[in-house]
Amino acid sequence: MTREFKDKIICGDALKILSDFNDNSIDLVLTDPPYFLDKLDNNWDFNVVSNHKNQKVVKSLPAGMKLEKGQGLRFYEWYLKVSQQLYRVLKPGGFFFSFSSPRLYHRMASAIEDAGFFIRDCFI
Repeated sequence: MTREFKDKIICGDALKILSDFNDNSIDLVLTDPPYFLDKLDNNWDFNVVSNHKNQKVVKSLPAGMKLEKGQGLRFYEWYLKVSQQLYRVLKPGGFFFSFSSPRLYHRMASAIEDAGFFIRDCFI
């Protein structure tokens, strides 16, 4: 990656843009990834999420609050790919901060560790 990205915040689809970065070229990653909860995966669309027709299982719960066992596995598989790329581009000693849904924290932590990171602490 060229100097054009020095001291800049970069927004985008991590799996699309991370391949453009050199190994060991990033000092810090701060991310609030999609949580893969009902209608809140990486294809999140406000119009779909806010449509009341999507509230089928428990009508009183909004999209994102329903439980479905495959959500965690889909999140883990996707976040492992992202974490592997982040591990590649972060400089040794760099920091990686990630937000998570409490329901899927364990999947996020597992993906991050499986990519090679050591989890030092968590803020709850």
